[in-house]
Amino acid sequence: MQTQYQKLFSHYLHREMEFKRYGEGGVPCLVLPTGGGRFYEWEDAGMTGALASLIEAGRVTLFCADGIYGESWLGSGETRRRAEMQERWHAYLCEELFAELQKHCPGASALALGCDLGAAEAVLLALRAPERFAGCVALSGRYDAAAYFGTKKDDLVFRNDPMLFLPALPAGGPQLAALAGQALWLCAGQAPDEAEALASTQALAKALQSKGLTPQLDIWGFDVTHNWPWWKKQMPYLLEKALAEIAPNAVQNAP
Repeated sequence: MQTQYQKLFSHYLHREMEFKRYGEGGVPCLVLPTGGGRFYEWEDAGMTGALASLIEAGRVTLFCADGIYGESWLGSGETRRRAEMQERWHAYLCEELFAELQKHCPGASALALGCDLGAAEAVLLALRAPERFAGCVALSGRYDAAAYFGTKKDDLVFRNDPMLFLPALPAGGPQLAALAGQALWLCAGQAPDEAEALASTQALAKALQSKGLTPQLDIWGFDVTHNWPWWKKQMPYLLEKALAEIAPNAVQNAP
């Protein structure tokens, strides 16, 4: 498969950010790392290999982003400062890195993909930027920001917690209208180490449904644990379904 390592200077983060592209054309997929992961995590874990057939067929291009979780979600210190870093990273993804996606897949609807903490950001991209992202595939995520930022609520924490901002969206408003066609695929297992992710995933699906949205909730068995071997089975399966759901609106640029 075609691969390319790149650096992009971010004006939001005031630093160079690394990322890696896998493939060329098709539907651009922005990949968010897990809590301790880097832009090369999916390759090292075998996820790019698990998705090789989709990449090599020109159906998707993966753009694996670098994270700054140690300064935001998983950092220590004052909540406002960490929330500001999260908001800057979100802006970098939506504006600067998204522009790179469009260079390789011009006009195509994008999907956000993530596991663990990456799943939380994938959901935020789909819900907060529906003009750029047609949906997400989110595996084993925690979606309440209180798990990372504590119980203190301010405007930035609010923006990054769908369990807070979804109930505030007015019925019949433009935000919900923009989300109506999203392909929102949520998945978790039922093994003991998936208990928190399972409860949060089910709560998010319920919050979305309460607003008239139609998330696809896929709960796997009691043997399904919080780790890469299962994610490498879940992601190809669910990504195929998400691609089929957005197919009428996706611009295919396969070579």
